[in-house]
Amino acid sequence: MKNHAAPHKDALKKRVNRFFQSSTQLRADVYGFVDAVTENDQFDVYVFGGLVRDIGLFGLRDFSSDIDLVVETDRKSLVNALSKLNNQTVVENKFGGFRIAHGAWCFDIWCARDTWAIKNRLVKYDDITSLLKTTFLSWDSALFDVRKQNLICNNDYLENLVNGSLDIVLQDSPNELGSMVRLTRAIYGKGAKELKVNALDTLKTYFKKYSFEEILSYECQSYSKLFLDLSKLESLRNDVESMPSGSSLRIKDVQLALPLQDIVSVPNTLRTKNIRNGLHTSSQLSYRAQMGTSIGNSQLTLSLT
Repeated sequence: MKNHAAPHKDALKKRVNRFFQSSTQLRADVYGFVDAVTENDQFDVYVFGGLVRDIGLFGLRDFSSDIDLVVETDRKSLVNALSKLNNQTVVENKFGGFRIAHGAWCFDIWCARDTWAIKNRLVKYDDITSLLKTTFLSWDSALFDVRKQNLICNNDYLENLVNGSLDIVLQDSPNELGSMVRLTRAIYGKGAKELKVNALDTLKTYFKKYSFEEILSYECQSYSKLFLDLSKLESLRNDVESMPSGSSLRIKDVQLALPLQDIVSVPNTLRTKNIRNGLHTSSQLSYRAQMGTSIGNSQLTLSLT
């Protein structure tokens, strides 16, 4: 996947607009879902994080991830709107949001005030822009108002995206290991070229807390495309530990990697997830990537009601 970062805010806004206005069935399903959710309710819907980031970095063609939506309404109104969806399975996740499979897409949708950082009083909610302070990665700190076709982000968001400069907005996390994996994948899967002060200090802390095996195992369990291996983690840790606190780190000539392809089946090692027709499905297959080791771990299954 080549980096084609949007050069300015208007360019990114146009990219995201084209995604929602596309006549292709896949993308039309996305707008159709938003339309169905808000058909009888007048509340604003925002795309948050990953879609804006990835379209900003790589363009429209290759985007196929889950889509995070935030609504500015109360929980009762959202539940009422979701209950009116025809032939849709809605499951609640452990953080108070809802996951819905629609067409070839999976949506995670939640109320703005139910965001983890806001509910736990780490960030004060004033208006929808407060969500920009709740993300772990700075590249996820962007919102797109689907109805008004308005991009909401900080003034330096596009500059940092174009330059490959990555930082941490809010270090507090309900899932530190998951945050660690996201940060390292942003380097090898998204093309981050510079870790700013907070990102570097966070990596230093996490490398002391989590082993390579834990990091690799979590990636295998949580993602269908794998970008990490032992040599990358060892090299990154060495670079991080060589830098004094309060500094930034320029990543050494890291080329955007293709997902690890040479994966062979081995018994009783790792479980991961497959993607079938765009939907995440649990898989009993076990894998060993080209990392020279196998890791014993079990699939984490969330209890959804």
